[in-house]
Amino acid sequence: MAEHAHTHHPGSRVVRWGSIFLLLAAAAGTVAAAWPVIHDRLPLRSASTAPKAPPIPHLSPFHAQVAATGTVSGAQAMVARGATLWMLRSDGKHPVQLVRYSAHALRPVGGTISLRRADAPPLRLATGHTGVYLRSATGVQRVDGHALVDVTSSSLPRALLLSLSGAVGFDRAWTTDGHRLYERNPGSSAPTKVAIPRPVGASAESFVPASAQPVVLDGRLWVPQAVGAGKHRIAQLQPLTPAGHFGGRPVGLGRGRAVLALVSVHRLWVVVSRSPHSVLYQVNPLTGRVMRTTALPRSFAPVDGAATGRALWLAEDAARGAIVRVSLTR
Repeated sequence: MAEHAHTHHPGSRVVRWGSIFLLLAAAAGTVAAAWPVIHDRLPLRSASTAPKAPPIPHLSPFHAQVAATGTVSGAQAMVARGATLWMLRSDGKHPVQLVRYSAHALRPVGGTISLRRADAPPLRLATGHTGVYLRSATGVQRVDGHALVDVTSSSLPRALLLSLSGAVGFDRAWTTDGHRLYERNPGSSAPTKVAIPRPVGASAESFVPASAQPVVLDGRLWVPQAVGAGKHRIAQLQPLTPAGHFGGRPVGLGRGRAVLALVSVHRLWVVVSRSPHSVLYQVNPLTGRVMRTTALPRSFAPVDGAATGRALWLAEDAARGAIVRVSLTR
């Protein structure tokens, strides 16, 4: 009886090893099921293949939020500062107003400030260490509570003066009239036209050297352009060196016209106008490739925008009057 108590039936070993295999298979299935979630949170590039430039974080899907009462007037008419979105608004009949919006809820907060009729276009907003500034044809003003107070340009930092003139880069400001590219030094009386080489095969009539305000990123000036006419018009983003030479191959953005470019989270964001949906392109400046596209609300035609590390704000002109918030985080 004692000997029999220490004897194991061969089948028990089979059952025991079978149980172990089942447990291993179940664990493998759990890891496989969890992999899409884990993989979704991994960086876009592994440490061994990533370039030395700053890493680009993974972004969640886009989320659009529409406010039906927003309007803008003039170039660079929107800026974001903290939780507040500042915007110039006009109905074409009354003086332009400076309106404060909740950056998240897109609701007016804190009242409005009416500009003087003498504050003629072009109007530009910019943020500095001490607040929000407005530049018009008559001078520079700073927001002080519920009013605008005049400030002398000589008392302002050079970086702020540059940002009130256009996209800042290479100790200069860059801007466009919707066709030509200009560079401006705060000390100069007028901007200087920048000659941009025409693409091979493009005629002078079918090439728009700067169809929207340029942006600066990674030591290059990125200029939205249009090549071709009518239904054959193609939008592209051309990187340029500080001297105005080609800084790389253009980024093709498909049919339409590039109308707005922004920079956020070390990426380029370009809106291309086309029917029936304008399209927002996300471009990697390290590779010059389009990473993602998303269709904006039907018939929405933005002309200006602002960006932070958490969201983009896109706004239509005074005749249409909508604002869209695109969240860059979950």
